[in-house]
Amino acid sequence: MVNVSLAWPEGNPDEQLFALGLGKEDLLKAISAGEDARARATPNHPITTAGQLDYQERVFTLREVLFKRGWKRLDHRGSPLVVNPDRTIAIGVLLGDHRTGLPGRPDPRPVRPQGAAKAELIDRNNMSPLFPLSVVMPDSDQAHLEDDELAGLQTWYLLTHRYTGKKNGVIGVRSELSLPVNIGPQEKIDTWLRRILLPTMEWEIVVDYPGEQPPGYDVRLEER
Repeated sequence: MVNVSLAWPEGNPDEQLFALGLGKEDLLKAISAGEDARARATPNHPITTAGQLDYQERVFTLREVLFKRGWKRLDHRGSPLVVNPDRTIAIGVLLGDHRTGLPGRPDPRPVRPQGAAKAELIDRNNMSPLFPLSVVMPDSDQAHLEDDELAGLQTWYLLTHRYTGKKNGVIGVRSELSLPVNIGPQEKIDTWLRRILLPTMEWEIVVDYPGEQPPGYDVRLEER
C-alpha cells in the first residue's frame, strides 16, 4: 500500500498541494486554458474538436507551468505526464464523472476506461513510497525513466468534470488532484487513496456548436 502519511497535512488543500511541490494556481491555470481553447472550435470542425482542444490545452499548459519549476515531460507508452525534479511524482489529466470535486463517497470515476499504460502506473501506486530517494534529472525537457525509477513514481491525476448550471446560466468545472490505487469494473478507476479538492471554476455560458456532444465530453445539467 502506498505510504502517504509522511508529513502529510490533513484537511488543508493548499498545504497538501505544497507537500507535492505544487500550488493551486498551477492546476487552475491549466483548467482555464482548456476552457478557453474550446472557443477555437467551429461548426465546421469535427464534433469532438472542442473536447479534444480542451484536453490537449490542459496537458500543454500544466506542463508549461510546471516546467518553470523544473518538472519534465514524460510520455509513458502514449500517456502524457509531467514529472517532478525528484522523479517521485507524475501528474496526468483525466475527465471525471459528476462526483468529481465533491467530498465524501462514492469516489468519482473517470468517464473513459483506463488503458494498459495508465493501469500499469496505477498498479505501481500501490508499491511506491511517497518520497523515495531523489535522482538527478538530465538537462532536457523530456524525462527518461528506467523500470526501477518507475517503481518509485506516484502518478496523480488532475480530474475534472464540466457541467451547465441550470439556475444561474454558467459553465462550471469541478476538479481535484487525486491519487488512484485501484481500477474496478469497466476498466475505470474506482478508488483514490488521496483526493485534494480544488475550487469550482465558472464561466458565462458559451454555447458549443450544435452536435458538440462527443462521448466523455457531454455537459451535465446541474442545479446551480
